[in-house]
Amino acid sequence: MESAKAGAAHQFLRDSELKGFGVRIAPSGLKTFFLEYRSPVDRPFRRLKIERYPELSVDAARNQAKKAKGETYAQRDPAAERTQRRQEASNEMTLEVLCDRFISEYAEKHRRSWKRDRARFSLAGTGYRELWKKRISEVIPADLVALHNKLTAANGAVTANRTIEAIRAAWNWTRSMRYHALVENPAEVVKRNREYSRERYLKPNEIVSLLEALRGEPRHHWRDYFTLVLVLCPINNFS
Repeated sequence: MESAKAGAAHQFLRDSELKGFGVRIAPSGLKTFFLEYRSPVDRPFRRLKIERYPELSVDAARNQAKKAKGETYAQRDPAAERTQRRQEASNEMTLEVLCDRFISEYAEKHRRSWKRDRARFSLAGTGYRELWKKRISEVIPADLVALHNKLTAANGAVTANRTIEAIRAAWNWTRSMRYHALVENPAEVVKRNREYSRERYLKPNEIVSLLEALRGEPRHHWRDYFTLVLVLCPINNFS
């Protein structure tokens, strides 16, 4: 490889050990490994770029070529699959677009909490732009764990939990609508904060209103039941 020199036009040096494997030498001197083969799908000629030299050694490039050639024996076309992956990646949604579409196309019609969900997405997107701009195939569980921890510290345990739950719902919805083929929902593995129930005490005016409502209840069994509950309720539950 070191002795191969560039010429006025592209040169193609082919391997004597593995059929179809070789290196292309550009006039600039750039050397790129490739694999040539016939597509098992529709039989056109393909030249699959492997890697450049010296970033990849000859032996390592040959091994990659063998692997790709093995895929053709399984009726797969590695070059066509690579092109398809690139096209899908160029059209892939970011996490921000995913959440926006979830709100506008689904949540507004089917979730009573959609306004709160939108506010939570806005909070996360404003504070953590780098994550919000990632493509969904790039979002990993560790990203959402970090987001959850930051929201917990900055906005509290409940807000952090609800934001992750909203992202989880959005992810599941886009998957069900076949917007992407990712199987794992990265929000599933985020451990939620422990939440504590809040105590609520009746105020004096509320107690008066409740007693008046009970006196006007025509069904005596319900009136007697709730009156008994009030009698047995500990006195410190009232302020």
